[in-house]
Amino acid sequence: MADLSCIIQEIDGSNMLKKKRNLLLWITAILTVCSFMNASVNYHLSSGILRKRLVDRELPITSDSLYSGIQKDLVRPVFIARQMANNTLLRDWAIDGEKDFDSVTRYLTEIKRKENAVTSFFVSEKTRNYYYADGILKQVDRNRPADAWYFRVREMKQKFDINVDPDASNNDAPTIFVNYCLYDYEGELLGVAGIGLLLDKINQRMQLYEKRYGRKIYFVDQNGIPYLNDDFSFSPNHAVATDDNAVSIRGRDGIRQVAAQILTESTKPVKSVYSLGDTKIQLNSRYIAELKSYLMVELDEKEALAPLRRIFYINLASAASAAVIVFGLVFLIVGQNHRQLEAVASTDVLTGLENRLAIQSHFDQLLTSFDRNKQPFSVLLFDIDHFKAVNDTFGHQAGDDALAQIAEIAKATVSQHVTSRMFRWGGEEFLVTLERTNLESAERIAESLRQAIKDKEIVTRGDAVLSVTVSVGVDTAREGDELGTIVDRVDKALYIAKKKGRDRTEVAPIKPATLG
Repeated sequence: MADLSCIIQEIDGSNMLKKKRNLLLWITAILTVCSFMNASVNYHLSSGILRKRLVDRELPITSDSLYSGIQKDLVRPVFIARQMANNTLLRDWAIDGEKDFDSVTRYLTEIKRKENAVTSFFVSEKTRNYYYADGILKQVDRNRPADAWYFRVREMKQKFDINVDPDASNNDAPTIFVNYCLYDYEGELLGVAGIGLLLDKINQRMQLYEKRYGRKIYFVDQNGIPYLNDDFSFSPNHAVATDDNAVSIRGRDGIRQVAAQILTESTKPVKSVYSLGDTKIQLNSRYIAELKSYLMVELDEKEALAPLRRIFYINLASAASAAVIVFGLVFLIVGQNHRQLEAVASTDVLTGLENRLAIQSHFDQLLTSFDRNKQPFSVLLFDIDHFKAVNDTFGHQAGDDALAQIAEIAKATVSQHVTSRMFRWGGEEFLVTLERTNLESAERIAESLRQAIKDKEIVTRGDAVLSVTVSVGVDTAREGDELGTIVDRVDKALYIAKKKGRDRTEVAPIKPATLG
């Protein structure tokens, strides 16, 4: 019987061990499946967020930055070409029969040198001479393809034109020419004047942005024909190209799906997406009237999301091997995540300060210390003056920049004096607690804070420079105070400061003030 009892115990133990193993295997399997599902959900959510950020923010930012740079590169040459076309000496020289050859070359040389241009020129309608800094380059000929630009410009309705062509006076280097029509006093065409700048300057800007942002950037003309090759070299056939679907984006795989949407000559940026093979291409395009071409900024979603996919696969591989460890650490991880979520929930994302959710426990500690040890503490509540005008004038991005920088200035200023904590109370309002600080000291610190913000220029990401002031309400803790009572008093003090003209500090009245 004893042997039978031992056998039964061994069987029971074996069954229990088997059950534990099975339970562990089930838990491991469940955790693995959960990890797989979690990784999958995170991947899809993250890819969606990243895709939205790329489409709504990063692609337009890249396009806007490049567009602004190109505009800056072109505005000055257009202005100079217009000055040349309105130059009385050049006009009178042409009317007088182009006699003083040296005077016009000196003038063109001076323009070229002063404006750091690759060339400056004047083409006479009467003689068809092409004058440049070193003399006469040639006579333009209607039958010569390289001179087709002149006969196109002389017939156009607008006064100036921008085109890209090889520069015969500079070893056929690809050059952006700004051409401006020159007329006599009766409105008859005398010729075309202008300057040229190397296309390489814009190429370098495009290459810089492509490297910085990981985007494909190129130009197409009004017919959708690439203005530059994919390697950003000049396309010599562009000047004679036609709307050939074998060359135009209208006939290219994928992008032809959205070509009609892009080629409208609308100056508003166009967001579009097309499929190419097994990936989607996000495209931001805009028409640049000065170049009569479209700036194209493309993003391959497959490449952009590749880091996320790698992380996804790594997560899957690690989830299977780490499931048992995760089971042992699950309670620790849950507690840690809970604390992290609490920290995130109590932190203002824009300024990095604590928000209103974090203030109650801190106030409870201050009030307890005040009641027990009679240690004074004070509270400042300050508000940015006329903040709505900042948003309305410079945009909400500038407003966000101002909030973040003001928070840094205020925090740095106050921390020089006493132990303090700063909270974003809401909107453009900030609350500061000053430990072991009486009312007199608190008022002095509030003035330092107000003056520091007033003296500091706020520079936004859009290069706007703002001068900002704040109004401050101050009070110190009193017997029987709660969070609501002291905040109500400093809020009233802040209201008084604003009523008295802003950019000032006010101490909370002993009795509520009557405000009109």
